Amino acid sequence: MPDIGIDLGTTTTLLASAYLDNSAQLNTRIALFPANIEGTLSTTAIRSVAYVEPGAPALVGVEAESKAKETNDYRYFVRAIKRYMGRSVVIPHVKKSPSEISAIYLSFIIRSAFQKIGFTNNDQITITVPASFTAAQRADTLNALDIAAQEFAAQFVLTPERKQNILISEPTAALLSVINDDLNKAPVSRRFSFDQPTKVLVYDIGGGTLDLTLATIQWRPNSAKTSIADIDIIINDVTRYNQFGGEDFDVVVAHRVAQRLIEENPELGDRELRDDNIMQYRVMLLEYAEQIKRDLNTKIIEAFDDSEKVIEFSTIEPILIGGRPYSILDWQITIQDYLSWVHEYLTYQPQLKNCLHPINLLLQRNKLQRNDVRYCIAVGGMSRFDPLQDALRSFWGSHTQLMVPSNPDQVVAQGAAIYSHLKRVKPQFAIIEPTADVFYVKIEHGFDILYNQSNASDSIYKATTAQESRYLELHIFTGDGFTPPQTIRNVLHTLVPQGNLVIDMGSSQPVGTTVYIQLYFRSTDTSKVPFVKVSLNQMTNIISDTPLRTNQ
Repeated sequence: MPDIGIDLGTTTTLLASAYLDNSAQLNTRIALFPANIEGTLSTTAIRSVAYVEPGAPALVGVEAESKAKETNDYRYFVRAIKRYMGRSVVIPHVKKSPSEISAIYLSFIIRSAFQKIGFTNNDQITITVPASFTAAQRADTLNALDIAAQEFAAQFVLTPERKQNILISEPTAALLSVINDDLNKAPVSRRFSFDQPTKVLVYDIGGGTLDLTLATIQWRPNSAKTSIADIDIIINDVTRYNQFGGEDFDVVVAHRVAQRLIEENPELGDRELRDDNIMQYRVMLLEYAEQIKRDLNTKIIEAFDDSEKVIEFSTIEPILIGGRPYSILDWQITIQDYLSWVHEYLTYQPQLKNCLHPINLLLQRNKLQRNDVRYCIAVGGMSRFDPLQDALRSFWGSHTQLMVPSNPDQVVAQGAAIYSHLKRVKPQFAIIEPTADVFYVKIEHGFDILYNQSNASDSIYKATTAQESRYLELHIFTGDGFTPPQTIRNVLHTLVPQGNLVIDMGSSQPVGTTVYIQLYFRSTDTSKVPFVKVSLNQMTNIISDTPLRTNQ
């Protein structure tokens, strides 16, 4: 039975399957996709890009990239859509929401699962999301899966029970994969110790997001102590949604490339560009910047301490501006040049777009010192970047072991497949993760806490109606939590609208009616989309108990 996992990433999407080998060890494999339009090469990941021209079939991956370049029309080219999940937006020209674009990727992947792996409707499926995705972002992901499932009808039936436990966070999936790989080794070769409760921090940095998850691992009591199913994994805390990753490094370098183009061709500095031209040039400049990063990382690994090692860079293909081709003919970039450009990301700075500051925030919130964490597992495509690894080693020191898997950009999909396998062999198996955000409700004079994961007393909110009405309208937000002597003013800038929730109270209620609102998460629901329970006058008089499906 091919239990599958899907890593729906910002820049790439992967498909993995889990299986038991001849020695009954749990293993995974990554599906291959065409790496060019002819399909003569293969890759383990598809680019999370789409070409969505109204009235034409949507294209994904290399076909989407080829179509954009062939037509020189980037209006219908969509990339990094994951950063827009949970927002009430429509992508210009394409005229689709972020969840509708994500559904295109999922349709492609599920179809591939049927064709490449033999996936059937009876097999398990898991999709990964950032640990810090809000309720709205998770709801958008589930909505994308709903849309994709409609394409396959009886082949893939998305029942409510199936959907309830179909999401898992990317860092937790990566942790499952790394632990499983370690358990497949001979006991003397294992790096983990499970005899005592041990703190592990998963540092997941991809193209668009940085996710941190703090976990405690140990053997389950009275277990056989042989497989991943025998490990007790408790997720202690996760960081808030942080849009920081490899693409931020690329943007900095893309600006340098653009400056170089203008230096070599001064007339470009005065040229006005149409919006669709800007989109095209942005995509191409980011591709050049990403290539510089990959080439330079190779040079860094080869160079050891030789910071003057250089790469010879010239644009892969000319950029057509006003029908005239422009390119950088010759540019020597040293390792020191690159590191100076991205200095603020790799050295400690008190800002979220920084590779170290989010770790500090997480440790402080949990009242931990650096040496309380035994292992730091760095995963995601950007964790391959050698200067980032150096920054992490310097931060942790000698007590905490930095672990970077050999394929750090594949472990999330592999862990999702392992989670699917565990759900099949243990139908009630679920890893429950805390929410990243505190939920707020908009009231007459400002905001109040509706739900705070770290404080159970916040789970029930009491209010009185300000006017006679049959309907109760809640304005829901998520954001940072605060601790005294801080006040809500300290976190107002972090609040993100989750939408409005309109509740029918059954009949018109007079002014001053007491209303109890409880936001909670069902114990086995890993989707982490909260439910809202509303009662009148007393908590036993429940008039509504529904998922938080806000009208955004």
